[in-house]
Amino acid sequence: MLYEESGVNIKGGEDFAHYIKQKIKHASGFYPDFAWGFDLAEKIKDIKDPFIVYSTDGIGTKIKLAIQYKNVGGLGKDLLAMCVNDILVLGARPIVFLDYIAVSNIKNPNLRPFMDGLLNALSEEGIELGGGETAELPDLLKEDEFDVAGFVIGVVSKNKITKNEHVKEKDVVLAIPSSGVHSNGYSLVRHILNKKNIDAEKVFIEDKSLIEILLTPTRIYTKDLLQFFEKGIVHGAAHITGGGIEGNLKRTLNKDVNAIIYKDRIRVHPVFKYIQDIGDVPEDEMWRVFNMGVGFILIVSKEHVDAITKNTDAYPIGEITKGEGEVVIK
Repeated sequence: MLYEESGVNIKGGEDFAHYIKQKIKHASGFYPDFAWGFDLAEKIKDIKDPFIVYSTDGIGTKIKLAIQYKNVGGLGKDLLAMCVNDILVLGARPIVFLDYIAVSNIKNPNLRPFMDGLLNALSEEGIELGGGETAELPDLLKEDEFDVAGFVIGVVSKNKITKNEHVKEKDVVLAIPSSGVHSNGYSLVRHILNKKNIDAEKVFIEDKSLIEILLTPTRIYTKDLLQFFEKGIVHGAAHITGGGIEGNLKRTLNKDVNAIIYKDRIRVHPVFKYIQDIGDVPEDEMWRVFNMGVGFILIVSKEHVDAITKNTDAYPIGEITKGEGEVVIK
């Protein structure tokens, strides 16, 4: 018996790897067959007392919705964003990214559009693809399915890392808008669409179709916000994913403060009102599952609020008070 008879196409995998390599241009590294490397000193020469930060993530069942509607091109940016936004919470600049792709069949037509989207996003953000793995798993995934994971390494000056103890009473909580649902909560979204028999191409919210909104890639915040971390004016930060504002913001608080968030100040994205209404989702569940229009949060002192709000689309949604490390949404 041959390996190909079990469903694994070695030649196809080699062809896909070659496709990726032809699109990658490493300015400062070398790319052997098993690993990739670069001159670290050169990469971080402008960062004093460098501290390495790393993270990994995926994009969940948003993939299934993208496959269903034959539009996977934005998923690469989703994957990059989920990883890069996580390390931005500590003020880290991303320097290299790696990916893992699992497929049932290497001939899956979604692979190259996904990879093209990832490479475009990496180019836009100035991050290099350091390597990756494509695994053909015929008995684990259905023929048209695939799953992905991303891994990012970043660097930050040790004295600029955000820490819980930096968050102080009277600090201001700033929201930076999301581009939509981002990359979590899609099991609930898909369950509602399926149960209500909704064609997301035929439903419109304002001037966009529901599927266009749902497949809008996750916003990447590095270019807009890293400058404020590097200036040392960010006391705390949170990437708002699963768990919503409360679940993610709580991680950046110390035990002497609370974060008070005012719902009426938040610019809730219209898609969340639609999801809540059509799915009969309780209010508390919406805030627990989704970002509700807030993709990222900064905590800064009052004196730095204007510098950030005048140069970004950030806006105040709350304040830091004495407390016990809790997030209060009211």
